[in-house]
Amino acid sequence: MRALLAAPALLAVLAGPASALSCMRPDPASSFTRAANAAERYVIVEGRLRYNPRSMPPAPYPTDPPLERHTTGHVEGNALSKNGFDIPFSADIDMDFVCHGTWCTDNISRGEALMFLEQTDDGYRLELTPCGGWHFFEPTQAQLATVRKCIRGQACK
Repeated sequence: MRALLAAPALLAVLAGPASALSCMRPDPASSFTRAANAAERYVIVEGRLRYNPRSMPPAPYPTDPPLERHTTGHVEGNALSKNGFDIPFSADIDMDFVCHGTWCTDNISRGEALMFLEQTDDGYRLELTPCGGWHFFEPTQAQLATVRKCIRGQACK
């Protein structure tokens, strides 16, 4: 009898973490691979992101997943080619802040970043999810070197 009562309690304890958001830690190499394998086209830019955080509508709670909130921004910097970050880039972009359940991406830091911008028929789009992966604030030299290796077909890790 005691075993019968313990089983539901154990299941209740184990069920809790399953409802939590579980993310793999994003890194530029995995983001590069995702972008390279995607049906969409991406441009990788090292540069400065500017946008007005107050222009983004607040996230309603509770949310029905997935929920996107939209605003616009501007990116100024250099796009990646096989020669490095050597293509001048300046464009207004659409920014989509995505929620999954109660987990929402809130305002991100403005400033220097490594960004994977989806190229759309209307311009460029930066998707910002609770798990991250398309925007790396203040990238390190090692992160930038990694994506340079990736685009050259060298070890991408």
